[in-house]
Amino acid sequence: MTRALTRTHAMTADRRRSSDLLTPASIDDAKWGPLKKLTGSLGGTVPKHPELSWREGLGIRLDWADERLWLLLEPRTVFEGITQGNRTAATDFARERTVRRYNPALNALLSFWSTLFACPERDILALGISAGVDAAFRLDDTTAYSGRGRP
Repeated sequence: MTRALTRTHAMTADRRRSSDLLTPASIDDAKWGPLKKLTGSLGGTVPKHPELSWREGLGIRLDWADERLWLLLEPRTVFEGITQGNRTAATDFARERTVRRYNPALNALLSFWSTLFACPERDILALGISAGVDAAFRLDDTTAYSGRGRP
């Protein structure tokens, strides 16, 4: 799934623990303009830590619930160059970037990513090969995050 998403959407991936972290391959690509409007900036270096770079991205993982397979999306700040010495700076920087992402802002980010990845009418391919075996995925546009109930 990760390979199909990164290949289709010009992203890079990094495996961490139980999820994959995806980021735009080029933060200057116009494709990421709507994301930039939501987050303000898509990447840079952490102040006072030029060895520590960051990008706006998301963690993804698969989970089985309600008799279906779900792609879980977690918008987050993804770092490169983390060491024991700058881990606290990265944590503080990520907290500062996300502390004001209350429900409307977080819902907008989730909507951006789910709309970008949705492909209910076509398959996305992991390898994009025409001969041989390839993994194909079709992502529905149905989301499962909750919203305000209606009376």
